[in-house]
Amino acid sequence: MQYVIRRLIFLIPTLLSMLIGVFMLLHLTPGDPVEMLLDIDTAYVPKEQLDLIRKDLGLDRPLYEQFFRYVSRVIRGDLGTSYRSKLPVTQHVRSAAVPTLHLALGGMIIALLIGVPAGIVSAVKPNTLTDYVTVTLSMIGLSAPTFWLGILLIYVFAFRLPWFPMIGDGAGSAISVLKHLVLPAFVIGVHSAALLARLTRSAMLEALSQDYIRTAHSKGLMPRVVIIRHALRNAAIPVVAAAGTMFAYSLTGSVVVEMVFSRRGLGYLMVGAINGRDFPLVQGLILVFGTAIVLTNLVTDLLIGAIDPRVSHG
Repeated sequence: MQYVIRRLIFLIPTLLSMLIGVFMLLHLTPGDPVEMLLDIDTAYVPKEQLDLIRKDLGLDRPLYEQFFRYVSRVIRGDLGTSYRSKLPVTQHVRSAAVPTLHLALGGMIIALLIGVPAGIVSAVKPNTLTDYVTVTLSMIGLSAPTFWLGILLIYVFAFRLPWFPMIGDGAGSAISVLKHLVLPAFVIGVHSAALLARLTRSAMLEALSQDYIRTAHSKGLMPRVVIIRHALRNAAIPVVAAAGTMFAYSLTGSVVVEMVFSRRGLGYLMVGAINGRDFPLVQGLILVFGTAIVLTNLVTDLLIGAIDPRVSHG
């Protein structure tokens, strides 16, 4: 319990630093945000109108006052209003978060189902044909660009073999959402599975070489029990840490996959906000991404502490 409380306390300076960084993003960006919003290079805008817009947006106030107003709004769950759509940023985030969350969860499930068993089998049978095939496939999975793999899957399984939809995130029924999710989740999952397989193999090889494994075998325990209960549990720490990082990346870094499959998730929304110079939306999305990473790391640390109590007592 003390470990959990300590980790929660450590979140406070992290979140505060993130708030400061996101707030300063608007002020450190070259150029005037109001001029960039109105695109005064293509149209003349009177100075009086620019000053009026700055006043409406609160950009004429002192920097510290703007920061405290921004923090107070964020605490209330208000991430501002989009310059372009005039809708709350939270409304955009809420609608785009569901496709991204589906993609991250689907990719993580595929990665765990493929990567961890492949790594275990490869470690249990080292220097065999199974081991060589697993290592080779993992290298191919790590080397293949996600956009190339996505286009290839669309061509094969959506164009040549019309088994799955080409683009979109589905609407209406759960079956439609699932069909639209299979190909992009597989793209995310293949890359993550390749890395998990290599990490699991390395961790399992190290665990299987320890003295307690030989002791467990000498006691007459079944090989499956030794591998699962003894070796895998001690090898799970780096695997869990890597899986947490991959899940955070899937939530925040799946822009390429969402663009290839035209999934209107958070990454797709971020690209549109940057191209449209929509600073409140960009700020809100960066804050959401940072919060997702921090919370994912927290859950990962708690899982590692549950797997190995020595971590929580250290």
